[in-house]
Amino acid sequence: MMLEDLEPYIIENTIITGDFNASIKEWNSESSDKRGRNLKKWVEKNNLCYIPSTLDFSKRSNRNIDLSFTNIDEVRGETLKMDTSNHWSLLISCENVGFDKNKMFPHVNWKAYEAIRMLLQDFWTNEQNRGMQVDEWYMNYVRFLAALKVRLAQWKEKEKFRPSLLPYLIQKLKEVKIIRNKYCRERTIFNINEETRVLLRVLSREVKIEIAKYKSSKWQDFLSKIQEIHDNTDRAFWLYLSRIYKHKSLPFSKLDTGKTILAKENEISDELYSYYSEQFKAQNTDMSDPHENQIETEYLELMNKLPTLNEKIEKTNFTDIKKAHFKAEAEKIIWIRCSI
Repeated sequence: MMLEDLEPYIIENTIITGDFNASIKEWNSESSDKRGRNLKKWVEKNNLCYIPSTLDFSKRSNRNIDLSFTNIDEVRGETLKMDTSNHWSLLISCENVGFDKNKMFPHVNWKAYEAIRMLLQDFWTNEQNRGMQVDEWYMNYVRFLAALKVRLAQWKEKEKFRPSLLPYLIQKLKEVKIIRNKYCRERTIFNINEETRVLLRVLSREVKIEIAKYKSSKWQDFLSKIQEIHDNTDRAFWLYLSRIYKHKSLPFSKLDTGKTILAKENEISDELYSYYSEQFKAQNTDMSDPHENQIETEYLELMNKLPTLNEKIEKTNFTDIKKAHFKAEAEKIIWIRCSI
């Protein structure tokens, strides 16, 4: 990603952090390079400030290339020496930033998304054939898909949160997580944690058994409702059965065959089945083609020789031939080693 691609996302109270692979002396590196100087110009152009940290992030070199920038006042960075793969962690703190728990969630109309994408597919194909650069075409197409998703999204407030597990199971999972983190820390620092390891194993097994029992009981309750006797047994049965088997309609309502327009679902299915069945039928041999003529001649000669052979010939496939080849190679290697 180019730096210019980030500019539309820089608004008020923005924090940008990541591996920029650029070093500057003023940013706790031993030397400055070309990428670092270009990055510094871009930061100054967008009115951003570098967030200094207490130590370098990298464990393997003295180049400080994991950088953070912001346009928020009084932001502090602290390097945490917590065990990670190649870099230390960065803790960013600020008194001017608050967090709101947003209960609004997007609901995208995926059927409309699919329909619009199919309608405009010819347009994007023509744009590519017109001579546009592949990278430019791909970037425009991705932006179009992102904009289409945003346009078809409706934000709705979630009425209530219903976790799939009971509260006491969620609490047990939190306790297991605490013990697991403790076990990882002790293993890294002391390398002796037999008691914690046994405790983690016992708690994990208990939670796993409890969750399995809970899911089994929920499933049994669901089945028992189906078996219950109601005033209208047929209605109750089909009501619960419909929750398992949901009919999925086609993503389109009509099909243009070139001669007529089909609107019924069974007619559309039959037409598509007939079309693709024709596509996958074996083609007739073109004897005017010298290559196909040669292949057909050799095939007939081979088939004429097969009845005269005494050995039994069975059908095989590429996978069986490959396995037999590897087995023969292995036996050959073993024989050579034994002879030596």
